[in-house]
Formats: sequence, C-alpha cells, structure tokens
Amino acid sequence: MSIPLDALHTLRASPVVGVGGVYATWNGIGDIVTVAAEVPGTVEHQLWKIQEVKGKEGIYTIVRLTKEGAFDGSWSLKDNHAVPHGPIIASKETVEWHIDHIKNGVPHAITHVSSSNVCGTYLTAIL
Repeated sequence: MSIPLDALHTLRASPVVGVGGVYATWNGIGDIVTVAAEVPGTVEHQLWKIQEVKGKEGIYTIVRLTKEGAFDGSWSLKDNHAVPHGPIIASKETVEWHIDHIKNGVPHAITHVSSSNVCGTYLTAIL
C-alpha cells in the first residue's frame, strides 16, 4: 500500500486508547514535534506532507507546509540521536525517513518511521 502523496496528513500517535487520539504537532523550527489533541488552535500545526524521495523505495520526507504551501520545516532528529535519546524536531534541513506499512487492516497505518541516518523505531502512526 502506498502513501497518498497528493494530500496533507495528520499523524496520529498509536496505540492511543479512546476517541480522537493525539497527533504530531509542529511547534516551530528547532522545537520538538509534540503530540496534542486535534482541537482548534492546534489543527493548523498538525498537517504534514509526506513526500516520496525519487529513486529510493520506502524513503520519504515529512514536511510541514504553510497554508500558502510554503515549506515550514522538516522532521529531523535533535543532535542526530534516536528517540528516546533525542526527540524529533522541526528543522530547516530536509531529512529522509524510512517508513514501513502495517498490515493490520487499518488503511494507511504506518510504523517503523526512522531516519535514514540513524537506526531506530520512532512511532506508529495512522495517516
């Protein structure tokens, strides 16, 4: 299953019990990407574009775009250390990530999101 590339996505952290859940939330360049409920005031900071890197199967970039479509940061690793030693941050530099799909019956569920520079599993998410 491929990731729908023509859309913006919310990335729901999973497993989260209950209705709604929490979503990856942009807080500014150089700041940690946190999780928060999908409520007014955060929704506009929870939209991400997952872009396939041409010629690299399973490799993507995860970027935030402004309402106008301008680049507003990419997922990166603080000090290039894998979670839990270093959090995911928003960076001006674009970082490549390896993304695997879960075959659990949930459409567009992904897992094993890891930087192509540092090995490790970072989250399970539903697009």
